[in-house]
Amino acid sequence: MPFDNIRHKATICSRLREAGRTAARARELRRLRASLGQLFGTVDLVLLAVLSARSTTISWHL
Repeated sequence: MPFDNIRHKATICSRLREAGRTAARARELRRLRASLGQLFGTVDLVLLAVLSARSTTISWHL
């Protein structure tokens, strides 16, 4: 009977490690999405500034 308890604890530990790896992957994906969002937002503002400087007006229609 004592070995059943040890196996049960080992199963719980392995599941916790797996959950930790899954959470780490999710954090990495969130960081990547946040970085891409900031990059595209910056590119959008730079593009708006360049197009506005060329035509001397701010317009959303090209």
